[in-house]
Amino acid sequence: MRIYKFLSDSGVASRRDAAKVARSGGLLVDGVAVKDTSKHIDPDKNEVSFLGKIIRYSRRPYSLSVSTFQRRWQAMEKGQPSCLRLRW
Repeated sequence: MRIYKFLSDSGVASRRDAAKVARSGGLLVDGVAVKDTSKHIDPDKNEVSFLGKIIRYSRRPYSLSVSTFQRRWQAMEKGQPSCLRLRW
C-alpha cells in the first residue's frame, strides 16, 4: 500500500497534505524520513510516524451505506414526510 493511501485511509491527512508534510520532513517510516509519499509500505510491518505521532492503520468506516439511501428514496416515493429530515 502506498504511504499517501495509508495516511488518507487512516484519517490523518488528505493525500495533498501528507505530501506537503513529507516534503518538510514530518513523515517517518521505521525512523527514516521519507519525502516521497508514493512509496510502498506494509501497514502490519512498518511503523509510520506523522508529525511525531505513530499512526496505526485502520480504515475509517463510511457513515452512510447504499441501503440507507435506498430506504429514504423508497419512503419519498411513498410520500412519507419523515424521510425529508436528514439525520446524520
